[in-house]
Amino acid sequence: MYIGLGLGIEKNSTTNTVDTWEEITGKVLHYDFSDASTLFQNNNGTTAVSANNDPIGYAKNLVGGGLGTALTSFNNSSSRPIFKTGGTNSKSYAQFDNTVSNTGLRGGVSANGTVIGGISDTVFSNYTLNTQNLTFIMVSKQDVEDISGVGSQTLFKIEGDGGDTWSNRFYFTKSAWGGAVNDLHMSVHYGGTPAINLIPSGGGPLWTTEDRLITTRTTSGTNNTKIQVDNNTEITGTVNASEDFTLTTSAGKTSVSIGVDVNTYLTPNTNYWGGRIYEIILFNRTLSDAELTLVKSYINTKYALW
Repeated sequence: MYIGLGLGIEKNSTTNTVDTWEEITGKVLHYDFSDASTLFQNNNGTTAVSANNDPIGYAKNLVGGGLGTALTSFNNSSSRPIFKTGGTNSKSYAQFDNTVSNTGLRGGVSANGTVIGGISDTVFSNYTLNTQNLTFIMVSKQDVEDISGVGSQTLFKIEGDGGDTWSNRFYFTKSAWGGAVNDLHMSVHYGGTPAINLIPSGGGPLWTTEDRLITTRTTSGTNNTKIQVDNNTEITGTVNASEDFTLTTSAGKTSVSIGVDVNTYLTPNTNYWGGRIYEIILFNRTLSDAELTLVKSYINTKYALW
């Protein structure tokens, strides 16, 4: 008679189970302003950021061959975001100033065909995003809670295949949309009209002038899209259309911007962000609860937000 006993743990390769957040698939964008080695003072990425108060003219996408390779500032060197040390948990960050015109970072394909920060001179990205299949993570801090005299401040925006119709957009902003001037909003524009989902449609998450983690996962179904601030506040909403963002050719007039809203020529439409941005991560799929927990653990270990 043969009796055997085996003990062991084996990861099932047919599932999406991972052990660390770095193993999670689908990451297309990662900007880490706490890491000076990814930042440069000038627009061509040749003069490194090395000290407090250095300007940021160029930021590398840590996802090689992802949604573009870099974002750059506008031409005026006096209006670039500023590298700052000594933020939350002693981490560095990019300081954006909404009182200075043309402060922000952007990349993409201009309406005239010029590519800024692309994976090649003619292509910004080979990825396609979908309005109902995104996960967005950002660590940031606003300078002023009440922006009623400003109207709108843009934290992050993607426009894909929109041209002048604004048909496909993914937006994070603080604005008066929905009648709540001091609240955080995510908006998704889709279709040729375009239709717009604004989440929330009324009052958004309470968001004071503290360092915060913002996460959202878009997916299909009524109230299945969720926004969280830190690890507690959750707002739900519905993204009504499954619409692709075509991000591959000059016809798409694709843009990605941080701290500013840009037009199809990759020049600013104002709506500048006033505050800190530490880190931004984007996945081109909806992460599971377990996967999002891994990302949040990475963020909180790094920044000690809650």
